[in-house]
Amino acid sequence: MVEHIGVDGTCHAPGTPALSVAGAYFPGPYKVPVYDVEIIGVVSNKAPYGAHRGYGKDIANYPIERMMDIAARKLGISPEELRRRNFIKKDEFPYQQISGPLYDSGDFDKLMDLVMDKIDYQNFKKKQLELRKQGKYIGLGIAAMLEPSGAAVFNGIFNGYQAATVRMTPEGHFQVLTSHQNIGQGVETTIPQVVSQVMDVDIDDIRFVYGDTDITPYGLGPFSSRGATYTVSAVYEAAKMLKEKLLKIAVYLLKEDPENLEMANGTVRVKGTTNPEAAISLKEIGNKVYLWPGPYATVPEGIDCNLEATYTWTSKVVKWEPDEHGRVNLYTTHPTGVFVALVEVDIKTGLVKVDKFVVSHDCGTIINPMIADGQIAGGIAHGIGGVLLEDLAYDSNGFMTNPDFQHYLCPTVMDVSDIETIHMQSPSPFTPLGTKGMGEGGTIPSPAAVANAVEDALSPFGVIVKDLPITPERVLEWIKQGEMQNVKS
Repeated sequence: MVEHIGVDGTCHAPGTPALSVAGAYFPGPYKVPVYDVEIIGVVSNKAPYGAHRGYGKDIANYPIERMMDIAARKLGISPEELRRRNFIKKDEFPYQQISGPLYDSGDFDKLMDLVMDKIDYQNFKKKQLELRKQGKYIGLGIAAMLEPSGAAVFNGIFNGYQAATVRMTPEGHFQVLTSHQNIGQGVETTIPQVVSQVMDVDIDDIRFVYGDTDITPYGLGPFSSRGATYTVSAVYEAAKMLKEKLLKIAVYLLKEDPENLEMANGTVRVKGTTNPEAAISLKEIGNKVYLWPGPYATVPEGIDCNLEATYTWTSKVVKWEPDEHGRVNLYTTHPTGVFVALVEVDIKTGLVKVDKFVVSHDCGTIINPMIADGQIAGGIAHGIGGVLLEDLAYDSNGFMTNPDFQHYLCPTVMDVSDIETIHMQSPSPFTPLGTKGMGEGGTIPSPAAVANAVEDALSPFGVIVKDLPITPERVLEWIKQGEMQNVKS
């Protein structure tokens, strides 16, 4: 399979989805005035690609972030400075990338400021020189990140809509129904939080029903980090519709002007009053509507008696039909970040230890900071596995030699570093709450950050990271090659 994406972004032949995403997002967070890429996929009996997260996006990030460090060395400037010179600026968002995607919001310079202040770069470099005199080699690697989230791809399961229903029961409690599945991303917490905020009710009074399309509005799943883009937006809009209906019923029951009423603490009340006669609880509304006979005894004419609302949210910026240059835009939101990996390399054994990740991250409006931290940490764990441990090994006949977890190495808690995350929020203008999906952002830049850190640690040996994973055997070979090159020169 061959796919060519020209300077105008035109796709001249079909290719795998991962390669297509990689081609579209190779420019990443940088302003690229001219772009021409050819993508070639070779069919073989080996697995071509096995991403945990960041399908195609990690492929795009690794080469551009490695190239930034290589180019910085060639130019004699710091990797930080070269990135800053080429970052898309805050006032340029929404930004149309040359390859087609429309980036919604961000501030890469601020992200770089946050992470560099936290690691105290100058003191780190001093410590690095002191430790080298003791035979210890530490390194620092930077990788900037832009994560396309919430794919909507024509003629495939990556559909461009999500529906949700929000319902109030006779007891004044709420149910939220959506096909969005739980895959460990914390939707049982974040989705009820959205309804709790809109209705101003206790989150314990909200029941979340998800995943079963025999019960919920139809949908195809939680793929492509789409939850905070599509599902949250659908739930939010459905909750707003139901709230509007409840307020109209309360206006009818309390005989008050609509502008005088507010929903607070499980009641609808006259604004600024504590008079119980100027308020009605949601439970009372539920009892009156569901349990009293007759449609107009408790519900005004024109309002149906069913205390629920369903909303289907679609992105207004997804563009499947190519523009005059053949470009499309399949993602609605784009979280951003700057990741710094701090590593130590044992030059006697070749072992690489990731001591710490310091992350500045922007996923727009944050619903739950603890869950956001968890998503980043989980992604980094996957990234560490990919860059240091995980490898599909084959013999000369093409048979896999490590087909089980006894031989295929995955990271454990002992391999995952300390992770410190700093959040900033650039709300997306393309979603009602400014939220963005973020489930893949930790994985995308982690391999490049670690590889850059290993090169920084072993710079006295002239080591260049050539292949992944960075195994001890490879590190020792690179050191040997670097020493031999130094002797020759």
